[in-house]
Amino acid sequence: MKVVFRTNLGSMDAKKLGLKEKECRAGATVDVHDKDVAESLIKDGLAVTQEDAKTDPLVLSAQGVPDKPEVEPPTVTGLAKPAEVKGVKTELK
Repeated sequence: MKVVFRTNLGSMDAKKLGLKEKECRAGATVDVHDKDVAESLIKDGLAVTQEDAKTDPLVLSAQGVPDKPEVEPPTVTGLAKPAEVKGVKTELK
């Protein structure tokens, strides 16, 4: 069963589960041969299925996918008004 890690799995935990530590990084897809191990990782919230990984915010963040699409700021058109100072009296001597 293929799972996608939501967070890094430690070396000791990877060894206990029979996985390679370097493959068990956030955002990485790993083929876990033992179905019980895969279900345990998913149940504990450390990994998700490949289908769920497409919408999981932690996986997308680890893979470098932005949360929101870039939005182009609106362009403002129109003429700027000239600066005006009212109520100030100046006298030249």
